[in-house]
Amino acid sequence: MTHRAREIAAATAGAALAFACSSTEAPAPAAPAPAAASLTYFRDVKSIVDAKCVPCHTEGGIAPFALTDPEVVASMHASLADSIASGSMPPWPPERACAPYKHDRSLTEAEVATLTAWSAAGGPVGDASSAPAPAASPLATLTRVDRTLVLPEPYTPKTSPDDYHCFILDWPDAAARFITGFGVQPDQAAIVHHVIAYAVPPEGLPALEKLDAEEPGPGYTCFGGPGNGALGATRMLGAWAPGSLGKDMPPGTGIRVEPGSKIVVQVHYNTHGGPPVADQSSLALRVDDAVEREARTLFFTDFRWVRDRTMRIPAGEKDVAFSFAYDAVEFVSRTSRGTFPPGQALTLHGAGLHMHTRGARASLRVERAAGDSACVLSIPRWDFHWQGSYDLAAPLRLEPGDRLSIECHFDNSAENQPTEDGRKVPPRDLNWGEGTHDEMCLGWVYVTQ
Repeated sequence: MTHRAREIAAATAGAALAFACSSTEAPAPAAPAPAAASLTYFRDVKSIVDAKCVPCHTEGGIAPFALTDPEVVASMHASLADSIASGSMPPWPPERACAPYKHDRSLTEAEVATLTAWSAAGGPVGDASSAPAPAASPLATLTRVDRTLVLPEPYTPKTSPDDYHCFILDWPDAAARFITGFGVQPDQAAIVHHVIAYAVPPEGLPALEKLDAEEPGPGYTCFGGPGNGALGATRMLGAWAPGSLGKDMPPGTGIRVEPGSKIVVQVHYNTHGGPPVADQSSLALRVDDAVEREARTLFFTDFRWVRDRTMRIPAGEKDVAFSFAYDAVEFVSRTSRGTFPPGQALTLHGAGLHMHTRGARASLRVERAAGDSACVLSIPRWDFHWQGSYDLAAPLRLEPGDRLSIECHFDNSAENQPTEDGRKVPPRDLNWGEGTHDEMCLGWVYVTQ
């Protein structure tokens, strides 16, 4: 073992792989274990680690150490096995029983069995020549980049460890275009934890300019979203998290951006691993003049929670639940502001969920008019730091009369409070809001006709 391998093994023992690969669901029961004596890193393990761990665990990545050195991986075999057993690796929050998704990065039963048995054998490295040819990554990819939009100037995070900041970018086209693929090129990958981009239409620009003017420097602080409903009919263009290579939208679909719009980019910076540094990340976009079917990413919630602040979560309560259901076709027609006419069936391609730090679990379902139901997305153990959008392997058809339902559970007990200055904050009553110490129960769906 090299001196560097010993250093990393000692520094990361016990917690090793838990940081960057924090799943919210324990792995499925392992398949019968392979013969441990015959397993080696190069022949049996490297391809799994490369596909499921290295996208985060690479030099300069969001994870605190790289997993590209065979001796380092071998020295950490026991921690790797512990992470698999606890379900902390790799990060894949959706519940398996809900629905199958494209680009699933969780471990299969066979992969769990292989890694566990290899660790039990002591993590032998083996012969490099026995490594199989690299397999295609299970992650989605962005097939082409037509436009790169860079943050207006370098920004150094001001709050630690988390800083949520929105930046305003110009959209140059004088005619409507369609975003058909979305990705991010992080400048400082070690601190860029997630990125979400929105198109703000011309009518929302006065409110956007006001938000920008209220805070010195580029952009403005934005924890929950880009403007809490004050920016008009914003359109979510895409979301990115570490390990993502960007992705194309479903074939033939795209999100319209009107001329005169601005692009608002929300960046979540996390500086847990060291001092903040200046970042100037960029968006990588696939852009087309036309698509077969216009798409929208639409937010779904009970607007009374927002307008009337009826989503009260009392201090100290361990399980507070809120749910809401509404005719899916009618809801999409109303919130799309003319994109989708009323009364016409829709196709649901993907979905996401959003809560803040007291979220415990959440789900989105379709309740069919015929009486049956379909699970769209279920996050059984919420982790605010691992949010994403998930593309269904088989899109769902939404017919008039079908209802979309959301349910969120919150834990506002003393044990589940965030930490400030090294101490847990005391519980207080919570309600809907944009701030760190507010909450949300929000879903979103990517739909077309």
